[in-house]
Amino acid sequence: MIQTITEMMAIDELRKEGELGSIFPISKHENYSSQSFRELVEKSSSNPNISRTRKSITLIDALALVFGTIVGSGIFKGVQEPYGIFQSHDTAFVMIFWLVFGTIAIFGGLCYAELGTRIPQSGGDKSYIKEILSEKLSTLFVIFFVFLVKTLALAALSITGATYILNIWVDHPDTYMWTLRVMAIVMLFICLIITCINKKFAPKTGVVTTILKTIAILIIIGGGLYSMAIGNTVDWNPPFKMVGFDFNQLGVAMLATFWAYDGANTLGMVAGEMVNPARDLPIAIIIGMGSVVILYALIVISYPAIIGYDAVKASTGVAFDCAKKLLGAWAPVMSILIFVSAFGSATSTLFTVSSASVSAGLTGQLPRIFSIVNRKTRTPIFSAFVVFLIASFMTFLDFNTILGYISLTGLLFYSITYVALWVIKIKTKNQPQKGIFRVPYILIIIIQVFYLFMIGLSFKVQPFGSIIITLLMLLVLGLQFIKLPKRNRVVRKISNIQDEFISCLQRRFGCDLANIQDIE
Repeated sequence: MIQTITEMMAIDELRKEGELGSIFPISKHENYSSQSFRELVEKSSSNPNISRTRKSITLIDALALVFGTIVGSGIFKGVQEPYGIFQSHDTAFVMIFWLVFGTIAIFGGLCYAELGTRIPQSGGDKSYIKEILSEKLSTLFVIFFVFLVKTLALAALSITGATYILNIWVDHPDTYMWTLRVMAIVMLFICLIITCINKKFAPKTGVVTTILKTIAILIIIGGGLYSMAIGNTVDWNPPFKMVGFDFNQLGVAMLATFWAYDGANTLGMVAGEMVNPARDLPIAIIIGMGSVVILYALIVISYPAIIGYDAVKASTGVAFDCAKKLLGAWAPVMSILIFVSAFGSATSTLFTVSSASVSAGLTGQLPRIFSIVNRKTRTPIFSAFVVFLIASFMTFLDFNTILGYISLTGLLFYSITYVALWVIKIKTKNQPQKGIFRVPYILIIIIQVFYLFMIGLSFKVQPFGSIIITLLMLLVLGLQFIKLPKRNRVVRKISNIQDEFISCLQRRFGCDLANIQDIE
């Protein structure tokens, strides 16, 4: 998906601005200087469009990035959860639910637009958190981005792809747990092979996957509008009649919908590459995300119009069920479209997160072993293999659990980023604001209150996992405050083991340590 391409561009910031934290003292790297917060504030206020010399992303590119990032598997898998909230079986309420979430997502995107114009450099959350709040929090973001958020996303993508392929032969693929998980792991393994063999293929899949996802969505919307045009509007009569509300289902539905809309921070990752970020960032957010909200609203009313409200609630592959009614014998085409889309997105994601690991290994945010690449292809084979193993393990989690963990982690880091926005707005309130896109404080308050509510729901829906993730974050953050002596015996022993392993990979398996050119 295009999201992974934009994330790759953000990887540059890992090497260009990274300084070694104390969490991985065994990592050897160069120290890179970074601007002080005071210098950053002065530059962001006086010249908001200052950035590196290369500027290649236009408004049209930015629109494509936003659209391609957000439109994903979330509208095909897990989409049935919001239908379980309203006992009245009223499609109008479901549409409003998605519109409200879409509006919040646009508000969040506008906050990132302001950050992107104040700090016009690539890197997104990592850069904002580092420059405004803390280097250690930035390192925390990188570690959880690599080992939790993206590995969970890979698991979700592989399960989505496997579900729709298995749906061709069986009606309830989720009941075939082991078959589904094996298929998901096989899909991830093929992604691993592609990532390790060819460095150019994976990043180019974004355009193809976006086209396939859009085709699938338009087929369903077309069928839904036709069904309603011929009088299939039973779930709208009468509209907005509240019979009952399932609060327990609300948490699961909100987390699933958050995942479907995730990607509001995309353009912040490439703000430094934009030709005119002060003008293009807010326009791209409003038009790009607005288009996604409209598409999602249309597709969520199309599903029940085609197969009925109850069928949507019970479906594990709702797009395929709709295709069976619309396309008949050609229904497997829908499954293939969604599978290829999920496969391409997984391949791009695996390549991106592996490349991010290589960059983090170079800057000292991860151990140096993660900067190992193949000597001939220069592909991130070690990082890709580690990510593959973690993602494969994650596939054995329940799908809603995966979405919950992705959403909780995202909500926590987004909340930290919005705190960074508060800080820089307050710090610069008496300085010139020319050329900076500004959002009202009330929008930030609305978003943060909404996110705090969702974080609370995460702990209610998945208390054990939410507590574990929070404790892990605190542990990783706390470890960065531990400064071990350079000659500490344990550190030297671990460093020697790492060096011997790297040497073995170099001698016997054709590997090498990455250089700057490998991640540009």
